[in-house]
Amino acid sequence: MQNASLSALSILTEDHLAFRRLFARFEQQRAAGADAAARLQLARELCRRLIVHAVVEEELFYPAAFDALEDERVITNAANDHRELHALILQIEGMDARDRELDARMTALARRVAEHVQQEEGPLFTRLAFTSLDMEDLGQRIVARRKELMGEPGLLDQRPPTLSRPAGHRLQLKKR
Repeated sequence: MQNASLSALSILTEDHLAFRRLFARFEQQRAAGADAAARLQLARELCRRLIVHAVVEEELFYPAAFDALEDERVITNAANDHRELHALILQIEGMDARDRELDARMTALARRVAEHVQQEEGPLFTRLAFTSLDMEDLGQRIVARRKELMGEPGLLDQRPPTLSRPAGHRLQLKKR
């Protein structure tokens, strides 16, 4: 990614496009009768990227979005989506190459990711584009945190973070 396109919205939209491509590649492999181990490896890579994406959204993007919009519903809906996605990801991560449920779980995950992306790229991104939120600064922080997370062993073993709103104004990330 070039420095000129470090807008948080651009980065997250590019992630969403990458997810669509990876799901399409998985489906192509399935349709072509590709080796189950290769499909599982691709599924796990996709799951890892989804977890990293969710963590940067929950640690950085959603709190900034809440501060800019002061609309907790948007953040709560997204966090609920992430919990559902994380449950599917854990199921996929627990599978081995012989598991016959891999294709069905990946289809369900692809559907839920598509619904989540539509919710984000529609109302949330549109509203944020008209705020004073510094998207370039947020984008740089997202890129830096994503690099840290990609090198973190055991990332998929962690419980999903949840967003909570304390007595003060700002949302904070809280581990369960």
